[in-house]
Amino acid sequence: MKILSLLLVSIMLPLAAQNIRSTVTGRITDGSNAAVPATKITITNTDTNQKRSVQSTGTGDYVLPQLEPGPYTLTAERDGFRREIVRKIVLETGQDVRVDLSLKIGAVTESIEVEATAPLINADNSNIGGVVEQRKIVELPLNGRNYLQLAALQPNVLPAVQGSANASRGGLNIAGANEVSNLYIKDGIDNNSASDGASHTPILDSVREFKVLTGTYSAEYGRASGAQVMVTTKSGANDLHGSLWEFHRNSAFDARNFYAPSKPAFRRNQFGAVTGGRIRRDKTFFFLGYEGQLRGQQDSSRVNLPTAAFRNGDFSALTAPLRDPRNGNTPFPGNRIPQSAWSPQGAGLLALYPQPNTVGVQNFTTAAATKNEAHQFMVRGDHRFSEKDSAYLVYEWQDSGGRSPLAGVGLPGYGSLSSSGTQHAVANWTHIFSPKWLSEVRVGYSRLKVLNLQEDYDVDVVNRLGIQGLTDVGKTPFNSSSTLVAAKQP
Repeated sequence: MKILSLLLVSIMLPLAAQNIRSTVTGRITDGSNAAVPATKITITNTDTNQKRSVQSTGTGDYVLPQLEPGPYTLTAERDGFRREIVRKIVLETGQDVRVDLSLKIGAVTESIEVEATAPLINADNSNIGGVVEQRKIVELPLNGRNYLQLAALQPNVLPAVQGSANASRGGLNIAGANEVSNLYIKDGIDNNSASDGASHTPILDSVREFKVLTGTYSAEYGRASGAQVMVTTKSGANDLHGSLWEFHRNSAFDARNFYAPSKPAFRRNQFGAVTGGRIRRDKTFFFLGYEGQLRGQQDSSRVNLPTAAFRNGDFSALTAPLRDPRNGNTPFPGNRIPQSAWSPQGAGLLALYPQPNTVGVQNFTTAAATKNEAHQFMVRGDHRFSEKDSAYLVYEWQDSGGRSPLAGVGLPGYGSLSSSGTQHAVANWTHIFSPKWLSEVRVGYSRLKVLNLQEDYDVDVVNRLGIQGLTDVGKTPFNSSSTLVAAKQP
């Protein structure tokens, strides 16, 4: 599945289109609560030192739109008044923040510094939801390192129904909506598969934060009747930062199931690294990430196979009579089918079944190792051409494959091979014409491939046994994948 998204937006503030960025608004007044027009408002990203400036209107109001999530400092300057500095403003994904200032009379060389405080109530829109910030994403333990597990920290959010097709992909039931009714946006671009939730899952340590809107969101968020899940990836900064990790899970440290005679073997290694920094101070930044996963576990199965008597055509243990279709449907004597009545195709198919190795209804027991392998990487670049022009590019790739020898019928040699891969790319350019007008262009590409084949896909049993009527034999659609080919190896 491939999706190409193109979004060209020219907007007059304060409107927006599926905005993942933040907006700061406010009003500048003096000690008598009168509006102070023509006040210069400057906001500075303390990570990248990127600045944006506007002037307050005749009513003292100002708007600073399209700001990247992150830490900021805001400064207000006007002749005849002291400079006002507000530090530690933390902007979240898709957030509208209001910072009202009351200027004090004095020289502009004097300054008053305060620290921003989070408002208890959002009075600028009716959105219901919350943000899971970077610290929680990185520090809270996650089995499998999928960021969507943390969505359950928000009210009205539950994991997908156990056993559903979407449960293993991080599906969510939000505000009573079906798990396939949510809209996923990554870096401002569609990130939805054709039917079952998010297409691409980014590296956990590359996620800056994500926001879950559970209801009453504005018209800019549409398409899906459920929740809106918006993910923002990290960007580089003037200082070089990075992390390196290895998570190992071993069944030696697991508790035994009370009803199981022993613990099945299980090994999983998740490893990777991310790093980000500057290419050109205050102008160009990069962020890189890689993660790999190797997983192996022991699976077992018990199945019902033909008994030795059945394999010889002796069905005398059955009470229902077996009839010969070649002889007027007359019963076989003693419910025994002579080998002279067997077709070569039937005998050949019977020979593919192994011999029973235990007693009972489920007379065949076996165990085998299941293995899975996954690799993914991401790269992001941010560049500021001027105070009015900025752009960013993001590309992410993931490929995984596995071999489950006992999937399906539970017999060795008839398991399944699986392969999946995703790609997600975003290009964004923003130009500010004036404090009231701006344009934003986003172009996105999203691809999801999923392949599932039985383990013996390359064994031509049909032609070997001369089975007729299957015209598509030998034409199995198969897109070669390195991980799928590797999974075929024992």
